[in-house]
Amino acid sequence: MAVRRGSIAAMAAVLVFSLCTESAFARGRTDPSRDIIDEYFEAIGGRARLEAVENLVIGGYYGNVFLERGDGMTLYLKKPSSLRRESFGRVVTFDGTSGFTNVFGELSEAGGDNLASLRYYAGFFHNCFSLVKFGGALDKAVYLGERRFGPQREHVISIPYEGTDYEVHILAESHLVDRIVFPFGDPRQGTRMVNSLKDYKRFHGVLVPTSVIFEVVGREAAPMKLEVATVETPASLPDSLFAKPDIRIEPPILENGVLTGFIYDDADGNILTNIRRAHMEQLGVKPGEFVTFEVEGKTMSIRYVEDIHTGFKGAQLGDYMAIYYQTPLLSFLLFGEGSLSDVFEFKKGQAIRVWATAQE
Repeated sequence: MAVRRGSIAAMAAVLVFSLCTESAFARGRTDPSRDIIDEYFEAIGGRARLEAVENLVIGGYYGNVFLERGDGMTLYLKKPSSLRRESFGRVVTFDGTSGFTNVFGELSEAGGDNLASLRYYAGFFHNCFSLVKFGGALDKAVYLGERRFGPQREHVISIPYEGTDYEVHILAESHLVDRIVFPFGDPRQGTRMVNSLKDYKRFHGVLVPTSVIFEVVGREAAPMKLEVATVETPASLPDSLFAKPDIRIEPPILENGVLTGFIYDDADGNILTNIRRAHMEQLGVKPGEFVTFEVEGKTMSIRYVEDIHTGFKGAQLGDYMAIYYQTPLLSFLLFGEGSLSDVFEFKKGQAIRVWATAQE
């Protein structure tokens, strides 16, 4: 009997130890996502401060990541999810339901991946590129573990939001978001969107990434980069700003061998006009020949080039040219460093007159 009682006592001791060990293990496995997210919000300036923002105007640049600097860009954002982006002849709007793009006067409605992308980024941009965008879904975040990213440690969490799992990489030391990764496009292709957030700077008491790179992994496309230069918080923005951008570009007038048009946009001191290829054909100017243009009484003669493939061939730094460069509208630009604004004082909407330069 003594042996039996000893066996029972031993079994009881093992059972108690096992329960205590299991309980300790369970406590060790408690998901730390909530704490990591709280540390992130504390690091960038506080969740409440971000949620209080009603309107944003963000100025900067947007373009191919391999360019030294993209085109000038302005983002207008209004709660709950309205967006307008203006950049070099392009206007994109989203009113929370419908999205439209107007490219040099040609209007199209967004659908499919483009509409889904507008809906996602409207919330992302509006909340200063922060995790506030995910709202209540943050409470359902799941910790995926700690990883090494170069010399840095990072926490990786998964946030289920509107049917998609977003993988968020948060740097362990700074507590700032470094990357957000999520499925993009056709699921059968396995493509993923990677948003990289770098170079945080403080605006109105909140840390904002001033370099945001958008890369589609698994698709042959150059990553795009958004550079933030200014962040403003106006008291209000009109709803009309986010309506369909039905912008029409009136054609130039040809009279007595002179095209009279206007400056549609000013891109870093080089100009974009309302002159299309058909208008140059009507003028009788062929690629390689020279044209003269006049703005506010000042004139200049420059070479007319039909496209980038022939335009930059043999061009010297400092050459002026009239060229269809990445747009269906005629640009007047200085090749290399500098701009035409060194000679002219350009403004959007100014009249411009163009004619064939007399051949000597």
